[in-house]
Amino acid sequence: MEMEKTMQIIHSPEALHSVCAEWRRQGLKTALVPTMGYYHAGHASLISYARSVADKVIVSLFVNPTQFGPNEDLEAYPRATWVEVPALANTLCGLSRPIHFRGVCTVVLKLFMLAQPSLAVFGEKDWQQLAIIKKMVSDLNVPVEVVGRPIVREADGLAFSSRNVYLTPE
Repeated sequence: MEMEKTMQIIHSPEALHSVCAEWRRQGLKTALVPTMGYYHAGHASLISYARSVADKVIVSLFVNPTQFGPNEDLEAYPRATWVEVPALANTLCGLSRPIHFRGVCTVVLKLFMLAQPSLAVFGEKDWQQLAIIKKMVSDLNVPVEVVGRPIVREADGLAFSSRNVYLTPE
């Protein structure tokens, strides 16, 4: 008999840390799926995979101002300690979005420290981001397995993405 699955919404870093610490004490395997919200089928596939390999799944919704590019910017950027992987972040997408991956690394590391998951699931659509996260985890000896999952595409072949709203049919 399968247990009913319920969603718990957590609003503070302290509460997240506490809940995840209790799950670890119980010996439960946890998976983290970090997102910026704007959930779509790609996120659903990551969450589904996480549910298949872990006892508990943490899905974060963190809108990080440093991950927004031109015409997507939020007005105030956070003032904080930064985590960077410059060898991989200063090429490809990083050329046009110079602080994007610094923001990604900082927020993801904070989530890793708070949740201390067994594994974290990322989409392969953001290949450079996945490579940077894996390098950060390796360089900093973060005890989390980073798993990349295949791209989920729309019927026309376009990868699902929140940024698709900026595209015209043409």
